[in-house]
Amino acid sequence: MNKKKLFVGTLMLALMLSGCTKQDDRSAINVKAHNNSSTKVNKKVVEANNKKENSRLIFFNKKIKSVTSGILLPQDDGLKQGSSNLNMRFENNPDQSVVYYSVGESKQKFNDEILKKELPYAILTMRSNMTNEKMDKLIGYRDAKDDAGLRQIKLNDSITAAVDAGAGQQYLHFVKGNWSIIVHASSIMNQSAEKPALKLLNLIEKYGLPKTTGKSTIYITAGKSKGSLNNVFKWQLNDKYYQLDTHGLTTALKMLSSLE
Repeated sequence: MNKKKLFVGTLMLALMLSGCTKQDDRSAINVKAHNNSSTKVNKKVVEANNKKENSRLIFFNKKIKSVTSGILLPQDDGLKQGSSNLNMRFENNPDQSVVYYSVGESKQKFNDEILKKELPYAILTMRSNMTNEKMDKLIGYRDAKDDAGLRQIKLNDSITAAVDAGAGQQYLHFVKGNWSIIVHASSIMNQSAEKPALKLLNLIEKYGLPKTTGKSTIYITAGKSKGSLNNVFKWQLNDKYYQLDTHGLTTALKMLSSLE
């Protein structure tokens, strides 16, 4: 009799534990479904916010594309703040298109004459109808073999830079893919070329670089001053020459990674 009661008790306990396990499984599934749903909602919110922040940029891009359909334009204005007061003006002729990006105290109409007085934080240039020889000269690519005899420093596990220093100036040069990169700093101003070089490599890792069909260059000058455009990117895409000059390095990479 005792054995029978023990068996029945054990069986009931097993059934209760089984029910708890199933309940826990259902709870875990519900939590997972809720988390997935929340993630999707958060992504949609982020996308909607990005679209709202860049609404003026998208509007201005459409105006430029209606005139010059072949130009690649950033879909991200590269700004940390101030997108609501983004202003743009555009110069265009058969051989060259130039877009000026600025942030004003107030919104202005596209290509408003007053924008010529605003300091741009970025300038995008596209040139066409050029010979390869002229394009190569504008890009000014420097090969790694040109650094023979210069002191070398290691920036990371895969990049070694050549150091050319003298007269209070320092130049770091290294090659990454199709890109020849030079960072210039002033020792007199206690500037370091290595710091912006490392920042650039981190940003490239995060955002990447635009597609090119030829040799390309990046020229960075350490330090900032009002209105300075110290970050210059030059590259070839098919028969077009592109150049982006920006005040901020992060701004440049965000704009370049969103070219369409």
